Amino acid sequence: MTNQELSEIIERIAANKASADDLRKYDAWCNAMQDVPGAELPSNFDEKQQHMWERIQHTIDRPNRTGKIWFPAAAACIIILVITGTFAWKHYKSIPALQGNAVQHLADIAPGKHTGTLTLANGKQVQLSDISEGELLNEDGARISKTTDSTLVYQADIGSNGAPSLSYNILSTANAQQYQLTLPDGTKVWVNAATSLKFPVSFKGMANREVILDGEAYFEVAERVQQPFIVKTRGQEVRVLGTHFNINSYTDEPFVKPRYCKAL
Repeated sequence: MTNQELSEIIERIAANKASADDLRKYDAWCNAMQDVPGAELPSNFDEKQQHMWERIQHTIDRPNRTGKIWFPAAAACIIILVITGTFAWKHYKSIPALQGNAVQHLADIAPGKHTGTLTLANGKQVQLSDISEGELLNEDGARISKTTDSTLVYQADIGSNGAPSLSYNILSTANAQQYQLTLPDGTKVWVNAATSLKFPVSFKGMANREVILDGEAYFEVAERVQQPFIVKTRGQEVRVLGTHFNINSYTDEPFVKPRYCKAL
């Protein structure tokens, strides 16, 4: 990769416009440069790195919309810190003070209330803050439980026979609420405030793993090459095999915003 290409990638990262391919290339470059003492860097490398940290700082400091949780922006910042941190430490021995400030800001931001409402296939609603950890119920071929860290976990019921019926649950959050969910395929979802996620209780026998999102969520999709993962939003589908990404589909946004953070 030429210095010009590197500079352009750093600019896209700093502007929050980097693609998954950009992040992969930059990560590979950082790893390669670790073993090259005194490696030649672009003439404006320090300036661009500083600009990157300033953009991260600006993203963190920017006021949140009322009732919306901060985690997608923080996740994007953490990804940038991870891929740049090792190289900066190797070559500069100290990362700019701004990075430390950014990490401190992430720690200082008060999280939203970790709760939500689970609507079962029969229409019954469960307030997740009112239940204790442990197994909740067994529904249509899936065991649903709540972990000690308040994550809702769906697991295929190995004792069930035949294909499960197609049943959907809905996890919804109000303003200033958020919740974490593990789908039956192992995919992890962080559901943001004022959001609903509709999903099948089992993906067994389905050609695709389809969920419906209204609002914002961050996905860590379990890789299944033969069974694509599809997130349906208003007027758009995001189809992947296995990756990490954030989707913002709030109705007051002019368009749906998928942001790919990592490709597996």
